[in-house]
Amino acid sequence: MSRPANGNGGNRHELPAKTNGSRATNTGDDLDQRILEMEKAVGTVFYRNILREYGRVNPPKLIRDAATKRKVLQVLESATRGFGRLEAVTKRLEPKTVEALLAKIQAPPIDNIADIKTLQSVVLGLEEMAGLSPTHGA
Repeated sequence: MSRPANGNGGNRHELPAKTNGSRATNTGDDLDQRILEMEKAVGTVFYRNILREYGRVNPPKLIRDAATKRKVLQVLESATRGFGRLEAVTKRLEPKTVEALLAKIQAPPIDNIADIKTLQSVVLGLEEMAGLSPTHGA
């Protein structure tokens, strides 16, 4: 269960390359390729967990329904934005503050975040501590 090394633990936090606008964006093969490209952006463990949770498969090619493929891609794109926000907020906080929040919400270390709900909790909690977002219920 290791993630690609990049000097910052496991998550790569890189946005995948944009697809060529001349290609149809809703074909099964295009969706498969776009989903595959997301693995580098979110890390292997997170990626596989999303495929299992939302697509009920391991490789995206086994997802038969285009709507399900679009949902998996949407979740992965959202996670990529979330990891970008996480990276930005952790740069603003002391490492001890980050560790304290993770302990408070009983979250794993940042490099071991493996689901969207945990990612959301960590990002929102850290942003609140850093004064970057207003407190809101949800």
